[in-house]
Amino acid sequence: DPKAPVKADYYFVSHAHVDHVCGGLKGNIIASKETVILARERGYSLPDTISLDGIELYDSSHIVGSKSILIDDKIFYTGDIAIHARGFLKAPKLPKASILVIETTYGHPKYLFPNPAKVVEEVNKLISEMYEKGVPVALCGYPLGKAQMLSYLFSTWEPIYVQESIMKLNETCRSFGIPLKSFTSYSKAKENGLLEKRPWILLAPSYSLKGGMMKFLKEKYDVVTFYFSGWTLNRRFGNNGADYSFPLSDHCDYMDLIKVVKQVEPEKIFTVHGYAKEFSIELKKMGYDAEPLPVSQTWLDDFYRSD
Repeated sequence: DPKAPVKADYYFVSHAHVDHVCGGLKGNIIASKETVILARERGYSLPDTISLDGIELYDSSHIVGSKSILIDDKIFYTGDIAIHARGFLKAPKLPKASILVIETTYGHPKYLFPNPAKVVEEVNKLISEMYEKGVPVALCGYPLGKAQMLSYLFSTWEPIYVQESIMKLNETCRSFGIPLKSFTSYSKAKENGLLEKRPWILLAPSYSLKGGMMKFLKEKYDVVTFYFSGWTLNRRFGNNGADYSFPLSDHCDYMDLIKVVKQVEPEKIFTVHGYAKEFSIELKKMGYDAEPLPVSQTWLDDFYRSD
């Protein structure tokens, strides 16, 4: 998951989120075809993906097309990962490996997510209350990943309008066979006066919560905003300007990360991203040989030498 162009023969790109992909890579790409297509759609010029002996990709259940990688049946890198089935994503199958490189975005004990089904139940109840009052609702999350999941989980409500960036990504994901309904775009709904017929649901990117579009919708239609992210459990991030927030995440929480470690049964663990240091300390308390990869660390070879 190079964040800037580096010289290498092969590059692994786990998924198409902007913090895991970069343009200008000149070499062989190991990734899912979905990741390459989505990355290109988002403006990153990735070459075609290749297969390679000794390399096996596993679904990571993070977003559409996301993968983990097993190298020579020995090194397993999770990429961003979630272990619970939800919506159209299945729970991942994890291999055994002697070396585990695990993401630790939520690797702190304070991050314990509720059952996704319970969150969906709570949101549906709240939407029902808003609809009874004739109040429109905006469901907000990351344009790639969370937005597709929201599109799927709450597709039974009518009418649903979709902000254009999400609509384009939904169309691409539908071309992969992801069962997402086709909705009217926000711009067409606005242009044709459909927003006047309340209530309705709008699927919008989380960055719009503090933008002009949402300000307009609040002032004219009294829209109520829902924000979905694991970071809502962190007071520092809070509601991100939304009226309601829900800890619906596309990552493992703290206990899920421990489950990953136990399933992989590694001899050595490297933690990366987020609470890498904190999680490695917790693993050491449990008897594991674990250490964080420094932020500046680029090559696993600096830590690992094959026999």
